[in-house]
Amino acid sequence: MPRAALRKPARITALAARAAQDNPATLTVLMVSLALAIFLMSLAWVVPALYL
Repeated sequence: MPRAALRKPARITALAARAAQDNPATLTVLMVSLALAIFLMSLAWVVPALYL
């Protein structure tokens, strides 16, 4: 069995935190993508309500 298969899966938050330490622009990208996701999820509720 390969060694990579024996490792525990890394959590996304740990990977993001490590990337943000190495590259400060990564934190900006994460914040923008989070804001965009929140905005688009809010549209999923607002747009159908306009047609009721």
